[in-house]
Amino acid sequence: LEDKAEECSLKLGRAEKLINLLGDERERWEESVANFDSLLRNVVGDIVVAAGTVAYLGPFTSEFRSALANRWRLKLHDVGVPHTQGCDLVVALSDPVQIRDWQISGLPRDAMSTENACIVKCSPRWPLFIDPQAQANKWIKTMEMDKLVVMKLTDRDFLRSLENAVRF
Repeated sequence: LEDKAEECSLKLGRAEKLINLLGDERERWEESVANFDSLLRNVVGDIVVAAGTVAYLGPFTSEFRSALANRWRLKLHDVGVPHTQGCDLVVALSDPVQIRDWQISGLPRDAMSTENACIVKCSPRWPLFIDPQAQANKWIKTMEMDKLVVMKLTDRDFLRSLENAVRF
């Protein structure tokens, strides 16, 4: 009988520890639910800013992109579209793990390069890179190593290869 009482007391102690730990988890889950609710409520405005950046702001400088995105956020606020304060392309359309993979593959760590990588990832067409330091060139070659065909104007079959690439 004493053995059963001791065993029961040990089980009771373990149960109390489990309840305390689950209580902490409940708080974390409640915070996560509140965060997800906020993200869901603001997704339309965030995606409008991100899609506008992909569609229209690619060729511009970082300062000009930022200024136009701020104007869009103000307009969203004026018309009552909910959005995350300071939402931008990188937060809306990428994740830190993907950005880290890009940087490991040779993408420079500055904000402009990360925005450009997001534009490349989300563009339905082939973006034009103005790349005087050949950083984007190296990054694309590393990322698309197995699917990329590199051609030069001096290649013998340049026109045929280009025509096939556009056609297929």
